[in-house]
Amino acid sequence: RTSTTGCPSRPRAESKTSYRPTPRTPAQSSCSPTLCISWANGWSILYHDATVWQERNQHNLLKDFEDEIPGYLNNYKICSELADLNIKGGKENMLDDLLTCYDMLTGKGFVGKEEDVLVRTWCEDISKVW
Repeated sequence: RTSTTGCPSRPRAESKTSYRPTPRTPAQSSCSPTLCISWANGWSILYHDATVWQERNQHNLLKDFEDEIPGYLNNYKICSELADLNIKGGKENMLDDLLTCYDMLTGKGFVGKEEDVLVRTWCEDISKVW
């Protein structure tokens, strides 16, 4: 099955719908690190309306959109690359799995190298309270 995003076998989610994909290798169905890790752990995904309000810093929405275009244009490539990763699963591996995903994303140029320090710093901070 192919979704509108171009990812092979990725189930299409509707708002406020929880689903679990058909069992397959851990990352085959995902197009983002979040989905890749969630499904590797057998977790369901739930989409719903926002529950918080975020005050945003001033930014240019057109620039934001421009920055997102490579993700749209390379969605199938990103999905395929994520599907090939060795995601271990389990809470004890979650941060390493996230870094594995981002190493691929930055290494292949899907996201900028500046993301690397942000993700590693976030993982370091989370590991202190987890």
